[in-house]
Amino acid sequence: MKVHTSDFKIIKALLSNPRIQVESIAKETSLSTKTVTRRLERLRENHIVEFGLIRDVSSMQLTGYIEFGVMIHLEDDSICQSVLDKIYQEMQEYFFAIPHANQKEGIYLVFFCPNIITVDLILRKLESYKGVNGTEMFITTKLVYYQDWVKTEIDKRLKSEEEEEEQQLVT
Repeated sequence: MKVHTSDFKIIKALLSNPRIQVESIAKETSLSTKTVTRRLERLRENHIVEFGLIRDVSSMQLTGYIEFGVMIHLEDDSICQSVLDKIYQEMQEYFFAIPHANQKEGIYLVFFCPNIITVDLILRKLESYKGVNGTEMFITTKLVYYQDWVKTEIDKRLKSEEEEEEQQLVT
């Protein structure tokens, strides 16, 4: 998908306020609400913009629990849903994060459990599923989102496109 100037304006508005209403985005970007709605849907469909949940484990007061991510490598993409169904059914007490919609290399999930022994049991269980080639475990210590950098790059892109448009008008 070609990302248009209007798309960058919409993304910038969302970075400033992820809960902003379509009407406010339209006003801020000088686009119609219909255009914003249509472009936002295309951005979502093409996985350029995705909405999710960011959790702050420290404020959840889950002391004594281990949060860990697991990358599950699959033999074939076609078994992804059946593996997810098994996880939902058999590990719902540990499973936390909903998988990313556009995973090609496997499935990335987040789990919580009380101890390292349970982590090992979860990993062995995942590896026992038919079609799973293996797992990789990650313990996340800190998530950092570079929103200021993204906004700066969007501003540069918008400025460069405006300059191109002005130059085309002159010639």
